Amino acid sequence: DHTEEVVRQYSDPRIVYVKHEQNQGLPATRNTGIRASTGETLFLLDCDDMFHREKLQRHVQFLTRHPEVGCTYNPRFELYYGGNAINGLVRPPVRLELRDLVLGFPFSPSDMVIRREWYDKVGGFDGSLRNYSEDLDINCKLALAGCQFASVNKTLNYRRLHSARPLRIAARLEAALQVLERILNDPRCPDDIRALRDHAYRLNYIVWGDLALLQNEVELGHDYLRKALAHEPSIITGRPSEMASYFAW
Repeated sequence: DHTEEVVRQYSDPRIVYVKHEQNQGLPATRNTGIRASTGETLFLLDCDDMFHREKLQRHVQFLTRHPEVGCTYNPRFELYYGGNAINGLVRPPVRLELRDLVLGFPFSPSDMVIRREWYDKVGGFDGSLRNYSEDLDINCKLALAGCQFASVNKTLNYRRLHSARPLRIAARLEAALQVLERILNDPRCPDDIRALRDHAYRLNYIVWGDLALLQNEVELGHDYLRKALAHEPSIITGRPSEMASYFAW
């Protein structure tokens, strides 16, 4: 996409272009960019997402007022790929803890901001997670290390949806379950969070099973939904059932 040529058009000395000679994957690329930077407040922006013009200011002001918070995030608009039409609004809880991270995906990388001291404390992103879930991993590590999370509670970025680009469903699920096992087996993980293992697994199987069906990977989708049922048979009971409620949403 001619990134280097575009960057060279800007003479601002604060903009630094760093390039891997070989593709090392997303987590390693994030680490390289962060280690080349000098600021104490770290913002993540995926290549097809956009920040609101007040994003940096609002987060820095919030962190200045709340020194006890190590990671902030914000609600976001979701856009259809190829245009600027808003598809929806995602609003995470104002406060969240390890339980919320283990049981879902409350915010995306472009939503979040990290203090460098906390990034350094947990060792950054895991470069081995090339099939995604590196965000789940670092956020759970932050929570286990005692980091406090808080929402700026203003919609400050736009995440673009790729309707035409198929997801690598099996690889993504495998990475998510790998991270969950690592976190749940961590000696610092409280017993009440470990007790959520089946709940966390079934949620992942439902989410990725749904996405597999949407991509017309019917056999894979049915397999994941059967595994969700094996973890908790009651998800198909009730009026409406948990599974029916999810698909209706």
